[in-house]
Amino acid sequence: MAAIEADGGLADADPGRILGAVAQATRAAAAAWEAEQPVPPTLLWHLTLDRAEALVGNALRHPFECYADQRCFPEVPFGEEEQAAPQRILPWDPRAPVSVPGTKIRIRGRIDRLDLSGTGDATRVVDYKTSRQPKDFVLRGGRELQRCLYAFATSALLGGVESIDAGLLYPSHVPGQFDRNIYMPLLDPGRTMNVLSSALAEACRNLADGLAVPGVAAGLRAADTRNLKDDNRQHEEDPMGFALPVVPGTMLEPKKAAAAALLGGIPQFWEEP
Repeated sequence: MAAIEADGGLADADPGRILGAVAQATRAAAAAWEAEQPVPPTLLWHLTLDRAEALVGNALRHPFECYADQRCFPEVPFGEEEQAAPQRILPWDPRAPVSVPGTKIRIRGRIDRLDLSGTGDATRVVDYKTSRQPKDFVLRGGRELQRCLYAFATSALLGGVESIDAGLLYPSHVPGQFDRNIYMPLLDPGRTMNVLSSALAEACRNLADGLAVPGVAAGLRAADTRNLKDDNRQHEEDPMGFALPVVPGTMLEPKKAAAAALLGGIPQFWEEP
């Protein structure tokens, strides 16, 4: 994307130029990998490269509405701790701190794509996904934070932005069928950030009070082989478990009930859609 942006801009690029740049980048990435890493069998390797090229081509050709005098920035870091000056043009200083409102939590990350209008009053942040699209969600109980935090970081670092579109883009795997991409924008970034920051502030207070108790993931082992359909007593589907009960189905629920009584609004946050 950086090469396209440097050559006239992604917003005005025709399909041939986009696909040509993607093909060139795919060949370069393949050559770099082949020079340093084991290569799969030829057929599988070529299929992998074709799939990657199709995904990237569809992602970059997604029919977003272009802003006036739009500029596109790929891989935009924020909240970096390194003191070195940035080596490329960025919309902000990547070393500037970004803190969650009401907390001392500083966040950092890397936005896949940021589109900015020429006047700087409108922006779009996009995170590309290669996985299967889940059902509609906002925060998923804290499992999905990228859209919310990216929108907040963009607003905090740019200043004066009146419109922020933050979304997840699931590109089609079928070559040329970018019309089958799925884009999931965050409908109310402000309200979502308020919910998240309130939950994080309460979680910080709980930790300061020594309430580091098992959370929503306490029901499963990291490599759980139990059949979830046959054991519905735990109601857990997250593999990131800790503080496991000795006998599944007999000790976790009382522990969770006792913990929930101490955690204030956090258990309700875990139920956020």
